[in-house]
Amino acid sequence: TIRFFVMDEFTLYPRHNEYQWATLDKVLAAIHATGAKPIMCLCIKPKVLFPKVDQKIVFPNSWEEWETMLEHLVRHCNESHLEVGFWEVNNEVDLGEAGGSPYLFNPQNYLTYYTHTARAIRRVDSSAKVGGPALAFGPHPGKESPILDALIDYCGKGNAPLDFISWHLYNNNPKLFREEVREARARLAKYDTLKHVETILDEWNMSLGDPVVNPYYQPA
Repeated sequence: TIRFFVMDEFTLYPRHNEYQWATLDKVLAAIHATGAKPIMCLCIKPKVLFPKVDQKIVFPNSWEEWETMLEHLVRHCNESHLEVGFWEVNNEVDLGEAGGSPYLFNPQNYLTYYTHTARAIRRVDSSAKVGGPALAFGPHPGKESPILDALIDYCGKGNAPLDFISWHLYNNNPKLFREEVREARARLAKYDTLKHVETILDEWNMSLGDPVVNPYYQPA
């Protein structure tokens, strides 16, 4: 897989009921040329649906138009044979602009946004893999993860589809990565309906804020 942000720079939806796919198609074609499948991280905020620049405004001015836009996007990818591996509903939703995305959510409004987005994707492609929330702070043992926990509970009760959960970790200790994967699996295991759900750690590296400068460590 190769993950990338679907953001306003692609100009997918420049005006009401108008679509522009050329820029996005070049990226998808390049990903497929490597033999990988794209992880489409949906961070788009078209100006016609979000006129005001504000990370706390997370709902479009028309849910109907938002869903229609996504339906056209999914249909275009399918009809163009640009197969998508995963549809990830936003990025670092717990950090907002600081995490590189123009959205800052709380658990409740993320569930609303996720439901509308996942419903639109699945309406066009019933086999599409949908998930999220690409947290900056993931399922660390002994700590609550409000948005992720709410999403697991919500989808575990059958309120929305969930094919994968995703989060990020930048740390110098390999043991912590293993612990968080196990913790994620344990939280999913609380619901029989979520046994199929995959775990995706789609941003990971050593700690950028506290780097180990020893040259013996750097290549590892």
